[in-house]
This record gives sequence, C-alpha cells and structure tokens, in this order.
Amino acid sequence: MRPSTRYIAAIGVLIAWGGSVVWLATRSGNRTESALLRSEASLRLSPGDSWFQVMAGDAPLGIAGVTLDTLRSGYRVRETITLDLPGNTTVNRANRTTEFRMSPDLTLERVESQDGILGFRRHLLLQAGTTGWTTIMSHNDQVVARGELMGELPTSLSLAPYRLALTGSLGDDATRELPTVSGWPVVVGEATYRVTRDTMVVFADSATQVGTSSVWAAARYDSAAARTVLVRSAAGPLIMQVSLRGSLVGLEYPLGIRWVRTDFDLIVRAAGPGTMATNLTSVIPDLPVIKPWTESGHAAEPADTVATFLVTRRNGRRVGPERLELFAGEGIEYRRANLDGAHVGDMLVVGPYRERRSPASSTVQDPLIQESDPAVVAFADSFRTGTGSDFVGLAARLRRFRVDTAAAAPIDAAGTLATGRGRPDGLARLVVAVLHLHGWRARYVIGVAPIADTLFSHAWVERWSPGDRQWIGIEPRTLEPMTARMIRLATAGSSHPADILPMVADVRFTRTLTDTLSAREGTPQ
Repeated sequence: MRPSTRYIAAIGVLIAWGGSVVWLATRSGNRTESALLRSEASLRLSPGDSWFQVMAGDAPLGIAGVTLDTLRSGYRVRETITLDLPGNTTVNRANRTTEFRMSPDLTLERVESQDGILGFRRHLLLQAGTTGWTTIMSHNDQVVARGELMGELPTSLSLAPYRLALTGSLGDDATRELPTVSGWPVVVGEATYRVTRDTMVVFADSATQVGTSSVWAAARYDSAAARTVLVRSAAGPLIMQVSLRGSLVGLEYPLGIRWVRTDFDLIVRAAGPGTMATNLTSVIPDLPVIKPWTESGHAAEPADTVATFLVTRRNGRRVGPERLELFAGEGIEYRRANLDGAHVGDMLVVGPYRERRSPASSTVQDPLIQESDPAVVAFADSFRTGTGSDFVGLAARLRRFRVDTAAAAPIDAAGTLATGRGRPDGLARLVVAVLHLHGWRARYVIGVAPIADTLFSHAWVERWSPGDRQWIGIEPRTLEPMTARMIRLATAGSSHPADILPMVADVRFTRTLTDTLSAREGTPQ
C-alpha cells in the first residue's frame, strides 16, 4: 500500500525534529562557557534583592543586603553591610558598600567598595585597564596606594553562586575551581567551591512593629530550598547556602558571623539603628576582645613548636568538623579530642609540618604588594650580594621601620617603604615583595594569636621551603620564625581588628598542649 500524504508529512516532521535536536545538542556542546553564561543569564537572572540579619552566635550585630540589577551593558550586584562593633566604652557603627559590575557573560568589569569606621573612610576601586587591572586605594578621599593586576578577573565571591547555577555546577558533590576576586583589599587567586548537601533555609519574610517603639520583630516565616557550598579562597573559608537559581540565601564564616535571611531590610530583633544602648550591654560580652599584635610583651617560642588549641563557640558549644576542616592544611591540622573512646571536642594543631601538595594554588595576586614599583625594586636590589641575598642586612633595615597600628597607616609595600612606617600589613607586603624579587615563593597572611581571653590580630609572611615542602612563618619586622600561637585565617585582607572580627566573632581558642615537631604523632615526613 502506498503511504498517504499525511503519513509522509508526519515522517518528515519527525526527521526534521530529530535533526533539530541533534543540531541543538551539537551547538550546545560546542559552546564556550562564556557563550553559555551569556544566553542562560539573560533567561534566568532577574532583578531582586535579599536581606539578612548578621549574627554572632545568638547576638545580632547588624544587617546586610545583596541586590542584583540588570543593565543594558550587563549586570550589577551591590552588597551592603552595617555592623555594630564594640569600642572601649561604646558601640561603633561600621558600614561597607561594594558594587560589582559584570558583562553579559558574568565577566567582572569593575569593583568599587567604600566603608567607614570611627570616622575614617576607606575607598577601593578596581578598574579595567589596557593590559590588566588597576587598583586604587584611598583613605579619607586621599589616594594612598596604587597597584596592578594582570589578566582577566572572571568572577568574585558574590558572583560565583550565579556562575555555578548557570553552568550546572550545583550538583551533588560537584567541585569547581575558579579564579576569584576576594578579600578587602582585593586579591585574585584560585578558589574552590564544593557542593555538599541540600539544605532548607528558614527566614522571616515580613515584619511587624512592636508597640510604639522602634523595635521590629518577625511576623511570618517562609523557607527556601538551597545547596550548601563550601568555599576555600584567599579571603578564608566560607559556607554559602545558594538557591538553584544562584541567589545567596545564607552565608557563614565558620568561626565568625552568620548572615541569616530575612527578606526585608530591618533587623528582626531588638537591635539595629537606634538601639545602640541595647547592643552595648548585650552584644559586647558575647564578642571576643581583639587587639593588634606587637612583638614586645610576648614570650618567644622555639621555631619547631607545635601548639594545640581546643576550639569551641563563645557559649561553649561545638564548632564541628565540617567547619574546622576548612582550615586544615599547610601548617594547620584538624584533630578530634577523645576521652575514653568518646568525642569530647575539636582541636586545631598549628605548627611547621610538611605538605605534599604544590604551593601554586596557595598564592595570589595582591596589588598592594607592588613588586614592580621602582622604589620597591631598588630596595630589594640593595640587599643582593655576589653570592645571593643579604637577609641579615634586610632584617636590620626592617627593624628601623615603625609599626603603626592606626587604621590610616600604610598597608601597601610602596607606602610603607616611602614613610618608614606601616601597619603590620604594609610591612608584610614589603617583605613578600622583596622575597618575590629574590626568587622566593612567599605570601601575605593574616590571623590571630589567642592569649588568655584576648585575640591578637596580625599580618605576617609565609615563605615556601622547597626542600622541606612546607610554609615557614616569618615575623615581617625581624625575619625571625613566627610563633606557633598564630592561627592563619586567610592569605588576603586586613589585620585591623574591625576587619578580623567578622571572621572570629563566635569562637574561643583554648591552648591545651605544646610539643615539638619531632614529638608530634602522625606528622607527614
């Protein structure tokens, strides 16, 4: 029987449909990630904002917001955060606003950030140039530092969730490494994003005013499905809760503050604008005391010292291995504390031990290290000898620099060199620049030293030893080995107590054991 015209037409339609599917699959398979992001972002990203209450344990510290806007030229993400930080007798208001501009394929084009604390204003601009990126840092409207970054800056910590969602990277146990802008001041380095589990985030989606006061409370709660993403970046570890569309629905520094979703721009408790007196009496006792580290007044420890700290929340609750393991590696080890076979606590062990991994992924581009600055280059060259490097002479010269822990003191290598003074941040960056120019792999580091009930914040240098395969901590002003009291938090950022506080706002370190490298069990050889 001869096929009917309708039958032939149906077969033709099926063949055409199949061919179209094959063509689309081939086209999609051959698309670059940039093309995929461009097309998917235009379909799935829409303007909107999210609001969060910032918590340190059970204590409210302030509010934060993230807003996504669609522009003709791409997208804009704006972050705002307001915190009430403890002073000697008062609570100080700190504000930071950061705006990210990105192209249609989510490539970063510009970062501008400004903040203020104690009447002191800081401003940072990262702007595309002809051969790379220019960083301009200003204090109270005066330019204090310039630096350069080379290459493309494809994402930032704020934009990474969108990129993961749009490229299908939020699947179970998915892991991505992306060059990422992070920290404040900003740096560029590889960041690892690891998806771990589904989570349900409960948040307040409306508020009501309590009585005739200015106190607001949650009126109704809602929930949202999200994925938990563990982030390792130069700015330190983070835990993000991300919706399947890429929006941020929760954020946590493992040892510090939490961003708790509220969906409205008001604190859901009796804290926030107008309630400073409440915070003064209720919040300050819940926060750690943080002071700048100074070399004097602290007893030296042998270079091979290994320090063990019991780590708990401020109220004594467990921190948990998922969070502490984010700090493990490169001189820090997570260890369970057991008694009679029962788990009784979590510990971090800090000391110089060997690493089998390559250090390449642990270094970043820091525009304030300024190793191409002519004055910094000349300074480094003055310590070259016919047989190598005069580090004894360098240490003697560095001791003549004055450590200035004021917020306005130089934090960059060139500024520290020009003025003969600087924050520990500036001294550390200057030493890193010299080591780089002498052929060493080195990095800038920030962290804290727990002593009694106080955390001492500091910036120092870590130099990679190829023979020992380990990072060696160095005090930047003396070039002596760094004390094992120091717990590294990040390889970027600022050591100012106000900048460190969000990272350690809900942790207590208790020194429990001191031994030497040779006595330590299980040390990698």
